[in-house]
This record gives sequence, structure tokens and C-alpha cells, in this order.
Amino acid sequence: MPEVLNPTLYGSLVRRYGQDGVEVVSPGEGIDWSVRRARPGESSGWKREVENSGEEYRLRCPFCKDHRARLYVNHRFGIWDEQTQSFNLWLAQCFNESCFSDYENQEIFCDWTYSIPVARRKTVRLTSEGKKISGRISEIAPPGPMWRLDELAKSHPNHHAVEYLASRHFDPVKMGKLWGAAYCPKAHVYSMATDRIIIPIHWNGKMVGWQARYIGDDVRGVPFNVAGVAKYWSSPGFKRSRVAYNFHRAVQHPTVIVVEGMTDVWSMGVQSTGVFGKTMGAPLRRDLLAAMSKHDPEEAVIVLLLDPKKDKKDKVHHIERLYQQLVNEGAPVRVLKVYLPLEVDPGSSERVWLRRYVQEKGDAVGIPVSFRKPRR
Repeated sequence: MPEVLNPTLYGSLVRRYGQDGVEVVSPGEGIDWSVRRARPGESSGWKREVENSGEEYRLRCPFCKDHRARLYVNHRFGIWDEQTQSFNLWLAQCFNESCFSDYENQEIFCDWTYSIPVARRKTVRLTSEGKKISGRISEIAPPGPMWRLDELAKSHPNHHAVEYLASRHFDPVKMGKLWGAAYCPKAHVYSMATDRIIIPIHWNGKMVGWQARYIGDDVRGVPFNVAGVAKYWSSPGFKRSRVAYNFHRAVQHPTVIVVEGMTDVWSMGVQSTGVFGKTMGAPLRRDLLAAMSKHDPEEAVIVLLLDPKKDKKDKVHHIERLYQQLVNEGAPVRVLKVYLPLEVDPGSSERVWLRRYVQEKGDAVGIPVSFRKPRR
């Protein structure tokens, strides 16, 4: 492979088009561009203006009948730009039929080339002929080299990622061995994942997403929202509404605790599953009910332990709404609503206290909650 500025992008294109199907234009020449504020009529934020495109990859457009290779893909296409907070998907242009003026096509092409889905309601991929086909939840690659936390703690006990987790009362060794959490020193494509704790999200045994956690509770003393830095940064295209963290391990237990996020799961234990928010999509609800129907209905329980604070815009509390959805959809087991005190964050609470609190709330309404291991 020739020396190129974006070997990940170029290598993917060569695998799909062949070595002769991808021409490198202006090899080794970096892009010359500037940043400006958005003009009236444009979406707010920062925009890019290109003076010289630099290295590009010329190929046939997969969306139209392009026989003259009139699609030019810049070497910065699909790479996270911290200044504009975008992936610069506009850096691909079809000069045959202007196919890439359609933002959806930009997203699809990014998915197709990097093999990492870009967020949209329905995953769409391209066949080798460029046709759109429906896609399922896709297995994705890690953002870069992964150093599992238990191995990192063993070889570098004073590493800043290890020390930060210990300050939050999380055990890096358990996080590595039990949850597969790791440290990424340098991401290949998405720079936002560099020097972060990577939390893999598995579904049916495959990694379908990951979240990159900033190491620290602020950015050099500045709150995340003020600094413009994401505390958690998700892999592009991650289907939050379709999967849940630690789902398949949790549903093996007769009591499953539904919580919001990953730190809540770490605090509560392997019987909990994180739904990445305060709602649960219909497909995920169906998966949960189907899995719980395999347990003895006399002892099986679904506990709703979402964060207690209610959004002002919601007329119905999110715990009550999810409870009604599960009941109306024919939950084959008992469903227990647990409202924590407003000042309590499950992800920062002691496991013993959390479990005792849940059991007490269950006993109060005649629903016994068990934290035993599943029977083999």
C-alpha cells in the first residue's frame, strides 16, 4: 500500500474497489483550511472553508452510474473534528450527479467505508453495486489499541486512568475482568476516543458499540459543558434504543434491575442492565419480556431503578411510563417500581445499601427480590 495520509480510509476503499479502482490525488499533501463562525441561515457553530483540498481518493460514485470515477473523497472525510464538532462528511463530492449533496448519502458512505454505522433511525448499508439495503445491529471495531484495565493496573498501578477510577471507588481489576473495560492511548480514526476509558457494549456476544469516558470529573477545573468536551463519547451510529448494557448476563437472573447507565450497572452488579437513558424502546422491551418469560413466574421480577429525578417536560414520571408499557405489553413476571431519594445517584452509591433499599421496597408491596445467582 502506498504512503497515504489516511490509511484506514484508503485501505477500506481498496478492499472494495481494488488497487486499480482508487486513484490517489495530490499524495502526501495535507488539507489547507480555516475555521469560521456560522453565517446567517446556517446551523450554529463553527464551519470549515477549504483553500486547498490536498490528498484525495478518486473513485466511481456508488450512488449513480458513474463510469468516469468522478467521486473525490478527501483524506479528512469521516475523521472527528474537535473545532467544528463534526466528522466533515461534506468532504466527499460526486461531480457526476452531485450525489453527496444529500446528507443521508454522506452518512451511508461513511458507514460503508469505515464499517462503523453513523447514527440514524434505520441502518442502511451499500451492496457492492451501490444499492441501499436494510441493516441490522452491526459488530464494530474498537477505536484503537485497547489496554484492558486489569492488565493496565497490574503493569502501571500509578497510571492516571487507574488512579481516577480508584478515586471514584471503582475497582479497575474487576472492571477489566468482568466488564472488559479498557484504556485507549490513541484512537485510529476518532480522536475523541484518545486517552479515554473505553467501555465496550456487547449484544449477542458481539461488540456493537463503545463509550469513551473522559478521565476526570472536569476539564482542568472547567465543567464539561463549559469546556465543550463530552464526558462520555459514543461510537458513531451506536443504537442506544436497541441494545442495553450487560443485558444478556443480567437476564440469566430471576431478578433483573433496569438502570440508566453503565456506572449504575457497576454499582448494582451483574443482575442489572443499563438502557442508556430513561426510556426503553419497544424492541428492547420485547427482548426483556421474552428473556424473563423463561424464569419461574413465581420468583421472577423486573425492578425499575432508573434515576429518580423527573424531567420538567414529562407529564408522567419515566419510571411510571416504563412500568405501564411493560404491564400493557403483557409482562409475564412481576414489575417493581423503585423510586430512590432525589439526591441519590445509583452510580455513586454503595451496592449493599442499594440492594437493601430495593429489597425493602419490594417487601413493602409483597414482591420479594432475590440477589442470588441463577440456577444452573
